[in-house]
Amino acid sequence: MGIIFMKSVFKSQILFVVLATCFASAPVGLSGWTVQAAEKNTERHGKQADRLTEKDSAPRQGCAAILLVQGNLTSDEIRQWVEKHARGITTPLMTAAALGNHGEVDRLLDSGNDVNEINEAGCTALMWAAMSQNKETVNRLVQGGADVNQPDNVGRTALMISSTAASVPIVSELVAAGANINAAQTGQAGAIGFTPLMHAAASNRLEVVETLLDAGADLDPTSELGWAALSVAATRSSVPVIAVLVEAGADVNVASTGGYYWPSGQSPLMLAAYYNHQPEEAVRYLIKAGADVNQTDADGRTALMYASSSRQEVKREPEIHVPMAKALVEAGANINAASTGGKDSQGYTALMVGARDNQLELVKYLLSVGADPKIQNAQGETAYQIAEKQNNPAVAKLFREQ
Repeated sequence: MGIIFMKSVFKSQILFVVLATCFASAPVGLSGWTVQAAEKNTERHGKQADRLTEKDSAPRQGCAAILLVQGNLTSDEIRQWVEKHARGITTPLMTAAALGNHGEVDRLLDSGNDVNEINEAGCTALMWAAMSQNKETVNRLVQGGADVNQPDNVGRTALMISSTAASVPIVSELVAAGANINAAQTGQAGAIGFTPLMHAAASNRLEVVETLLDAGADLDPTSELGWAALSVAATRSSVPVIAVLVEAGADVNVASTGGYYWPSGQSPLMLAAYYNHQPEEAVRYLIKAGADVNQTDADGRTALMYASSSRQEVKREPEIHVPMAKALVEAGANINAASTGGKDSQGYTALMVGARDNQLELVKYLLSVGADPKIQNAQGETAYQIAEKQNNPAVAKLFREQ
């Protein structure tokens, strides 16, 4: 996944794996979701779980329970993945916990089975119970001495899994049992530093976010990408989640500290403009909440530049960029601001970004409100020349007709 304006620089799937792990778990109840989408979501989880349960992958990637927290799974499917996880080392107690088989859980605990036994991925019975969203099973394991803070091989805890699963009763049960509400994930590239609150925000779990905040979750920790909880929410969450964090005191202009190929200084507004699946609503809310529309990242890029970029991974409709840009411009965004850094995009304006990414309607809009087509980037190219170089004929024609 490349950073903004550097499409070919970062093709690694490191961050994609992390974001898919967190974001693929969005609740079926989100507006616009259909039964078919839910089925595809479950199928995607199954394929990811299959990869994570491969012999060489499980020890490195941690407990596959994190990928199975969205429902629509049959008992046979859950059993298959649990029993396959870490190749024969998964215990009967883990399987019983994952299936919510209370009688079998009680029998195995009474028989002396180790409630905290882990498999090669570091997974525990409690983590599988958190995945299954079965409060009674979680309670029985906790009463049986389960360690609520035991991490898997990448530092994920049962609370992180239940926070992703949108299970308020289990989150509350674990917190009451002493789970570390601000524990930070210690492994898996891109997710290092993720707290339960970040996991909940990344998965758009409004009620869990509220529960964690009520229990004292800290808004300030940052992940290794330099993102605070509000920054994480801005990439994915609907406005209600973002609003809850802002109302709880999150800094609407918090700047990321950077990580991997990501520049430092990214604001929630920039991230919402670039990543969010409901960008116009998120952008407008953040502006109303006091976001600085002309704040820049370390490379001098503004939210308007982020909004002007298309991103293949999201596959947005082209029309979605214009309302975002309009909201930013109407709020005072500098339409002709140019980036100051970036190996391949120094001196780019929002108009150049739109021209490069073949955003015809966006380019039309920016020109209509005063974007200057004569500005040159660090390579001496205008937006028209960039469109020609990228073989975007419709955009290039628009410039020729000016």
